[in-house]
Order: sequence, then structure tokens, then C-alpha cells
Amino acid sequence: MANKVKFGLSNVHVLFIESYDAKTKKYTYDTEGIQAIPGAVNISLDPQGDTTDFYADNIAYFSQAANTGYQGDLEMALIPDWFRQKALGEKVDKNGVQVEASDAVQKEFVLFFEINGDTAKTRYVLYRNSVARPSIKGQTTENSISPATDSMTITAMPRENDHYTKGSIASDDTQHKAIYDAWYETMHEPDFTST
Repeated sequence: MANKVKFGLSNVHVLFIESYDAKTKKYTYDTEGIQAIPGAVNISLDPQGDTTDFYADNIAYFSQAANTGYQGDLEMALIPDWFRQKALGEKVDKNGVQVEASDAVQKEFVLFFEINGDTAKTRYVLYRNSVARPSIKGQTTENSISPATDSMTITAMPRENDHYTKGSIASDDTQHKAIYDAWYETMHEPDFTST
């Protein structure tokens, strides 16, 4: 049965992209594999791309929207230092100080997450992402403690080889349960060959 509503966010994971070979059209991924980032709070991504309208015969004769991916915010309880090092190119010096440089090389990554529904959970993958530096925030403690969160602006782009941007699978898809179960263990590559 299909979901009537969706709610919740959990299981945020990342897999860093090491390289892309334009000749073979293959991506190479980080040998550390898919890594969890605990503390998912909110994700809000808006579609990117302009719509072009062509008018003829006194009507909108043709309309086409470009799909250049998504952009928005991922809010986490705390962005871990290891993610900042890998995604934003921050480095730790010999004294243990994590340093951000203006010329740091950022690294693209695959983003995985899960949204619940009333009957099934849906797992998502955004195949190629970059992230902007998060803001630095802090607030004084008053009568009660209110945890502050970290937000990052995510840009989800189409892959260079096949132009895929996003994929998803629901927990009630019993025919493909193995794919759902291994979602955070191995990188699923879309397969459109006939069965």
C-alpha cells in the first residue's frame, strides 16, 4: 500500500567521490565506503532549472523545464569534523587544530537519507553533491538548554556520465528487498537492462 503521508528524517549517510574518469565514464568512490552522519534534523531541497516557453499560434506551443538538480539545506544536530575535512577540505595541523583555508579543495559526495511514511519508509540517494560552508552559530544558555543545529546548503547535480540526479526505493517493495536492505552498505548503480 502506498504512503498517504510522509514524515521524519533519519539515516543520513555519505559516500565521497574520489574521481571521475571522462574517458571510461566511471566514478571512483572513497575506500572508506558509505559513512553515517548521525543527528538528522531536516532536509529541504528545491528543484533547480529554468522553464522555457515557446509561443506560436497564440498559445504556449512548447514548454520544457531544464533539470539541473536540487539545492537546499540539510540541517543536522552537529556536522562532524571528519565530514568538514573530507567535504570542505579542512585540515588538522600537528597541534590538533582544525583549519579552514580559503583555497581548500572541496570534494563531491553521494548523499543517502530516509524519510518515513505511514506504511513504508523511503530511502533516497542523490548521486552527486557539493556543500557550502555552514554558518557558525552559538547562543547563551538560559533557564533551559536548547540545542543549536548546523545547516549546510547542498547542491545536488546530475552525474556527468549518465545525468542521473536522484534515486529512491520504498521498504514495501518486496521484489527488491535486497537493494533496500543494502542501501547504506553498497553504492547502487541504476540498471536499465531488461530482466
